Amino acid sequence: MIVDMEIDDFPSHIMEEIKNTWENSTHQDCQ
Repeated sequence: MIVDMEIDDFPSHIMEEIKNTWENSTHQDCQ
């Protein structure tokens, strides 16, 4: 999974964007 990438390379606000996108995608898949 993409989580295995070097998290330290990303600014924290970008990580928040990515996590929010993943959460939204997961919720959509569950519906």
